[in-house]
Amino acid sequence: MNVVGVIISGAVALVITVALTAVVRGLAPVIAARGGRRGPRRTVGTGVAVVLATTGVMLAAPRLGLPEPGFGVRLLLTASSAVAVLGLVKELRPVGARTELVLHAALAALVAAFSGLSPVAAVFGALLVVVLTHALQLLDGSDGTAAGVTVVLAAGLLTCAAVDHHPGTVLLLAVVAASVSGVLPYNWPPARVFYGSCGSRYTGFLLAGSVLLLLAGAPSGSAAWVSVPSLMAVALADLALVLLSRRKAGRSLLAPGQDHAVHRLRRLRLTPRGAAVTLILATAASTATATLIHTGVFHPAAGLALPAAVAVAVVALLRVPVYTPPAPRTDIRRKPTGAGLSQQAPAPSSTRHRPTVPGPTQQGAPEPKPGTPARTTAPHIAATRKSAEGRPADLAGDRR
Repeated sequence: MNVVGVIISGAVALVITVALTAVVRGLAPVIAARGGRRGPRRTVGTGVAVVLATTGVMLAAPRLGLPEPGFGVRLLLTASSAVAVLGLVKELRPVGARTELVLHAALAALVAAFSGLSPVAAVFGALLVVVLTHALQLLDGSDGTAAGVTVVLAAGLLTCAAVDHHPGTVLLLAVVAASVSGVLPYNWPPARVFYGSCGSRYTGFLLAGSVLLLLAGAPSGSAAWVSVPSLMAVALADLALVLLSRRKAGRSLLAPGQDHAVHRLRRLRLTPRGAAVTLILATAASTATATLIHTGVFHPAAGLALPAAVAVAVVALLRVPVYTPPAPRTDIRRKPTGAGLSQQAPAPSSTRHRPTVPGPTQQGAPEPKPGTPARTTAPHIAATRKSAEGRPADLAGDRR
């Protein structure tokens, strides 16, 4: 394995991503302004830079002296590019969730059919790719979460691929990790750019397809079917959390919502940066455990700890209310309407038009002393009093 070539390819992908991110940031307001004339404002995310950098470096890899990625990797790259195009279309115009799910399933079945798995394992693998793709793309609900989790997962899968001697998969995962790392500083909260559907779906499908390739090329007797899917424990926990909570609340399973793990952590008073760090650290812990199982350091039975931890986390986060509206404020005095208006006391008069001498209607006013010259009422006050005569008692005190 050409380690130096892999490192150079990753560095090139990182530089290209940073340069393209600046271009996308400049074009995003223009696209949003044009789209706002015909409907809701829509723009593109910096995931486009990740797609272009990853695809370009992988296509140029054989010309740089790196080994040929192989048919499975090239097919996965092509299918992921189609997923990215669909995500880009979704950023610019609405796309139905069912349509997107059907297209993802068709592309996953294509990748699984040529992965080298048995027919039964290929069906299970295609289902696994669809589930993992949607689980990873759902993490894009908060700044920095999807990109940070993607970098950690790519590093873990890269380690597993290197142990099993898959140079094409190692190169692909190294380029993906480097490309997403170029976007992460801009997407970290407070974010200057957003990741977008194009990038989250592209990297999600690539990582899920890489899991399938690792399972297909795993040596006999290895714990790949336990360790490799365990890398996705946090993403699968978030997916299970959303499905269970929406099923319990009677809500649509495919509609977007603010009920993911990152939103529930925000309800627990965590900052956006704190919620992202929490999920990234949890992903790093599960990735390290799964990698040690894959390399033989831990027994495969240690993988049972990850489902147990996922179950505890899901049950705990299900107790965080996300569908209840915020409590109404009780310190705001409501204005009376209708018949209640006539039951109110007279409104206080304005200080601008307050008479200097108490009138006869004011109860408890002191009488003027004998011998004190009487004061004349100003003309504008007299006119105001005259205009107030004959009005209802509840409005007579309003001098404005």
